Amino acid sequence: MQKYLYCLLFAALFTVGEFSSNERKINCIDSKLKADIGNEGYTQCHSRNQALPIPKIKQCVTDWLKSKNIVITANNGQMTVDATAFATKANELREKPTGRAMEACKNRENNDRMYQEAARATQCIFEEVRKTCR
Repeated sequence: MQKYLYCLLFAALFTVGEFSSNERKINCIDSKLKADIGNEGYTQCHSRNQALPIPKIKQCVTDWLKSKNIVITANNGQMTVDATAFATKANELREKPTGRAMEACKNRENNDRMYQEAARATQCIFEEVRKTCR
């Protein structure tokens, strides 16, 4: 019984530590995006959006991309990415984590699908910014 209790306690501590680590990472990603694109609508979106943290960040990045005419919505609702506008914005922000993330996404092999589906571009930016958070 005592052995079981120790195992349970260890698992609980590991879970709490893992949660706190993830929360720090999410806060890091959010703070980098706010610093880079916060004054371009990201911060407003983030403060009014009631979603869970990761979906909220991704939705606000997508909204920001839309506001910059990087994401285009077709008549059928399909959202695609303008590759030229994406590259231009990546170059504009090249000194910032968001710009470096966009540049990395742009330079990925087989990134055609990213331009066909805006959600893939948002996911890529999120992943690349996350890599800079330890």
